[in-house]
Amino acid sequence: MKQSQMPLAINDWGVLYGFGLFETFLVNYQGKIFLLEAHLERLLASAKFFEISIKIEASSLTQMVSEYLEQNRLWGKIVRLTLLAGNELQQIPPSWHFSWRNSSYIAQKYLEGFKIGVATVQKSNTSLLLQHKTTNYLENFWLGQLALQHRMDDLLFLNTQGQITETTKSNLFFIKKGVLHTPRKETGLLPGIIRGWVLREADQLGLQVFEGDYTLEELIMAEEIFLTNSAFGVMSVQEVVCEKRYLKENFKIATLFRAKLAEKFRLC
Repeated sequence: MKQSQMPLAINDWGVLYGFGLFETFLVNYQGKIFLLEAHLERLLASAKFFEISIKIEASSLTQMVSEYLEQNRLWGKIVRLTLLAGNELQQIPPSWHFSWRNSSYIAQKYLEGFKIGVATVQKSNTSLLLQHKTTNYLENFWLGQLALQHRMDDLLFLNTQGQITETTKSNLFFIKKGVLHTPRKETGLLPGIIRGWVLREADQLGLQVFEGDYTLEELIMAEEIFLTNSAFGVMSVQEVVCEKRYLKENFKIATLFRAKLAEKFRLC
């Protein structure tokens, strides 16, 4: 991962306590980011919620991102913008940091679909952090690494009520009797930018959509499952490893969304 050359204070609360926010974007080959404004609006809203004192308008932040992309020619890369909270007790102001990496999502993976397991850790739907994209990310990161060690692509979280929520890095959708379902944000999840796009675009595909409370058993009975995030877009799930195993290669709806997203991404 490449990083921008900006000073990092060791006593920043972001370093000491994971008090920070971030957004991740996939840059197209024209140097543009699909739904950039939505990403930045979410970041600024979270900064306001956590009382991080920053004095920047959304338009200026957009310009900052655009200039970074242009200066570094990061076409086709995954870029991360991080805001660290600073430390007002030591007069350390909040700071912005850029980093980037190559995409690891190859075409073959879209054809095969993800294999996911179920995390033994349960999420609390009352968590203060889950609906914000914070740098307090160790639990998700470590469980994601454990999934890879066990030859899986990701792990699915349940909340303390036994309801499905999200994976370590993605939102979740499934098809049942031709209807699109996704867990509602109140179950304890980050409402992702691509999740929001799918909910808005579903009508164009003639799909009825429900956001609700669902059990793992309901998910396993689905006709199709797919995941969304801003790095890989829309990814089909081929297998869910659990007591009642889900194993299917029905990627029809995910393929339709992925085609629409690819066109939006190319033209943004």
